[in-house]
Amino acid sequence: EPETSLHPSAQKELMNFILKQIKIKKLQVVVSTHSPDIICGMPKESIKVIYEKKDNGKVGVLGDIYPENAFVHIGHTLSSKKKIIVEDRLAQMIVEKVLEKKDDKELFEVRFFPGGASQIKQNEMTVYSKEDNCKNYIFFDGDQNCGKIDVTSLSERDKTIENLNQKIIDISKESEIKFSLDGNATADQKKELMLKYIKYHNENVFFLPKNEPEEIIWSDDVLENADIPELEKNKIKREPDYKKKFNLFADLNFGDKSAEYQIKAYEYFLTRWLKDDENEDYSKITRLIDSIKQRG
Repeated sequence: EPETSLHPSAQKELMNFILKQIKIKKLQVVVSTHSPDIICGMPKESIKVIYEKKDNGKVGVLGDIYPENAFVHIGHTLSSKKKIIVEDRLAQMIVEKVLEKKDDKELFEVRFFPGGASQIKQNEMTVYSKEDNCKNYIFFDGDQNCGKIDVTSLSERDKTIENLNQKIIDISKESEIKFSLDGNATADQKKELMLKYIKYHNENVFFLPKNEPEEIIWSDDVLENADIPELEKNKIKREPDYKKKFNLFADLNFGDKSAEYQIKAYEYFLTRWLKDDENEDYSKITRLIDSIKQRG
């Protein structure tokens, strides 16, 4: 492992040397590090995060991960921008387009993690909740909204491990959230982490309108203007699952239902959704963003 006590400029020089040797000698080099400066600027395809799974203690591996997100498992974040974490690619597209329309894109980074809502609650939130004045925010889909709890409203009698655990289950929809504690941790230390988690959920977690992002941008009026036979349009309209609606649309409008054309279908509807200045869901998302901006 490269010496992480080196000055960042020395670490950069070291990495440049390694990269040069890779090119000259056609090498594959594996670097293990806890230093953000070592991986800063590396493509996400080359980064792997190896971590201990909290549910069973086994080793897990995350791939295809951005440098600024790679260190959440050891409690380190890189970006000075406020970060919005969402569940999937479409939610990311929606929030980024709203930020772009509001001229707020330079203030935020929007990211999603493979694994969706459950991974965010089990991993990212347990790390972010430890940070004071955290600039990492989460926009879950509407179907994850089980209410919030203000920790200041809890009495001392409420603050037992059993009660706090149940409250976390209630707001997270997870059977259990595991917190990283060393073997000498006391009950009070665990309670503190649980209270911070509830506080973070109350202050830094928001919910997009509608149960899923596909429902936000879907419009039968947009479908009507597409070059698709009327019989097939009716078939799409009758489909109750919004993800399947887009799958059918991609297949019938573009002739391909692969992931690439699914994204094209999203873009087709998203472009038209943004043109509706009286769109209620757009207004709700802008209010969420504005509430974060006001925090300074």
